Amino acid sequence: AWYGASNIVVSVAGNTTHEEVVRLVAKHFQNGRSGSVPSVLGLNGGIPARRVISDSREITQANIAIGIPAVSRKDPDRYPLMILNSLLGRGMSSRLFKEVRERRGLAYSVGSSVSRHSDTGMLGISAGVSPENVSETVRVIFEELEKLVQERVGEDELTKARDYTVGSFRLGLESPMSLGQRAGESLLMLGEIEPIESVVLKLRAVTADDLMRVAQRLLKRERAALALVGPNIDEGPLLEVLQG
Repeated sequence: AWYGASNIVVSVAGNTTHEEVVRLVAKHFQNGRSGSVPSVLGLNGGIPARRVISDSREITQANIAIGIPAVSRKDPDRYPLMILNSLLGRGMSSRLFKEVRERRGLAYSVGSSVSRHSDTGMLGISAGVSPENVSETVRVIFEELEKLVQERVGEDELTKARDYTVGSFRLGLESPMSLGQRAGESLLMLGEIEPIESVVLKLRAVTADDLMRVAQRLLKRERAALALVGPNIDEGPLLEVLQG
């Protein structure tokens, strides 16, 4: 249903020529199956009634995952969100690493990530903690989210987050494979390939006001869901934290 000539992008980067790629594509794909692509149901925008789900297992560590709906691939706020994510939970200078691990010693690993799709996205936060630290870790994580909503980020911290985001973006595109994947995915999902330098300029242009606006738009406790795997789980305190 999905893999046909009308729904395929071929992206090649490396030691070849455009003419050679076109010749090979014509040779291997011109007689391939074609036809209409199935339609995709759009996001309904709702939050599941059950906002905490757990899996009790007799293991030594508890693993926490928090998800909050975020922005789609084309949303202009994707650039501030990238900076916000770096500031919140990427690397050892991020707020979650400093507060949850260094200052409080609640978790060995903690961090955040962003995923973007055609009609929605997600901000994810994960942590590996001792079972007795689960509730406090979740509480501290949401306190850090609340700070981003209520307090303007300082210029020094913003500059570091911007530099980190731009640097990691560039480093992620150093190999032919990464360049080919980026170009192919962009063309397939967006219909265009956004120039790398255009992305860098938009990241550099993000301000503290942008971060607060996006935080206020997205970081809503009532929109969060939590999953937990670990021993002797009590979902009650976790649901209380989500409900504020």
